Amino acid sequence: MDNYVKVAVRIKPLTSSEKEEEAAVHWKTKASSYIYPVADPSNIYTFSHAFTEKDDNEVIYSKFCSPVVQSAVKGFNGAIIAYGQVSSGKTFTMMGDDDIKIEGIIHFSVYDLFKLIENNFDRIYFIRIACLEIHKGKISRDLLCDSNEFLPIQEKNDRINRPLLTRYTVQEPQDVFNFIKEAQKKRETKSTLKTENSSGSSLVIDLLIESGPMKVEEENEAELSHLLFLDPTENSDFQPNEIVSISNKRQKLLMQPKEVARYLANNKGKSQFIIPQDTPILEIYENILGGNFVTAIICTISPTNLHETYAYLEIATLARSIQNKPVSTRIISNNVQLVRYVNQLAQLIRKMQTAERWNHHQCRDIEIKLMRLQKFWRFHFLCTCQAKYFLKEKISGSSKGLRWRKSLPQQPFIYRFCTHATYEPKKRV
Repeated sequence: MDNYVKVAVRIKPLTSSEKEEEAAVHWKTKASSYIYPVADPSNIYTFSHAFTEKDDNEVIYSKFCSPVVQSAVKGFNGAIIAYGQVSSGKTFTMMGDDDIKIEGIIHFSVYDLFKLIENNFDRIYFIRIACLEIHKGKISRDLLCDSNEFLPIQEKNDRINRPLLTRYTVQEPQDVFNFIKEAQKKRETKSTLKTENSSGSSLVIDLLIESGPMKVEEENEAELSHLLFLDPTENSDFQPNEIVSISNKRQKLLMQPKEVARYLANNKGKSQFIIPQDTPILEIYENILGGNFVTAIICTISPTNLHETYAYLEIATLARSIQNKPVSTRIISNNVQLVRYVNQLAQLIRKMQTAERWNHHQCRDIEIKLMRLQKFWRFHFLCTCQAKYFLKEKISGSSKGLRWRKSLPQQPFIYRFCTHATYEPKKRV
């Protein structure tokens, strides 16, 4: 797997006003991977792909973004990011346009995700969604939570504590789209509030993918991964402008996005800086650039803007030099007793589903066994996951997933499988 950050450029089509004014076109593409200024054709920028105004969102996804989704299904964290100038088509690229019924990269990614899952008959998948809004790179808001408050950021004993994001289970692509629409409505409503109002914000959509083998064996192996979509709106501060030196946590070093990208590229992603305690967007930024993500960046530019496009292409070029370290997150449990209990549980479920006649005492006895086995499985599985993965998870916004999976509908994949079989004892006639 090529671990370098993948970067593609997309040239925005001319607007009707630009066509009427016959605005000058300063940038053109060549051979689907190169972009150059018309005034200086020898100054060529090379990227993974260079898309023109004729390429639609589906083409961009299939040629550039699909490997990220495929990696996420295999247990690798993935991120697809829109980055570029104001009014250059970032949101259109990611979200599409409902008014003219054009789907975005997120839609095609979700379709492909569920298609890959349906075609994998060897594993059970469990997907949950969370939506986060970030104002000016510092203030975060859970868009799927009923509360209208910003997420509190607390510092205690030199540790950063943030509440876990609200996550909902999704069973099909339309579930994902419905939650995104709900988050967008809440986001637009809240932008009109007088308090903490901001001219722009970043939308982060996080799909948590969990999977486990269909067949329970001596070693149970679970895979967990995040699939992130970042959609910065106009005037949002997606790029980091503040980094704290590790040698002095309280001394702030102001850096431009170009300098950040150059630093990470020169140091091969090994950052010597830590995240400011009041900048949640940088936690995500640190993971997707130089971290353990498979990252794809779509840089949208305007062909009529010469100098500003130069600056964005320079940053995009530096981002191509950043090397990530994607690692598949796997949890292996070789607890023989646990495997035996799970096998017994599966047998009881099949027995109840195929039984035609049961008396009341037999049904009650099996129900008690099911409850005990489910409780045993839940305890061991949750402890294993917390110890090996979720204590280290940063995307959730908490350094220790202390509130991880409190409610029954959001249990892990195998526990969800265990609760599928419901049985009501037949009344005696």
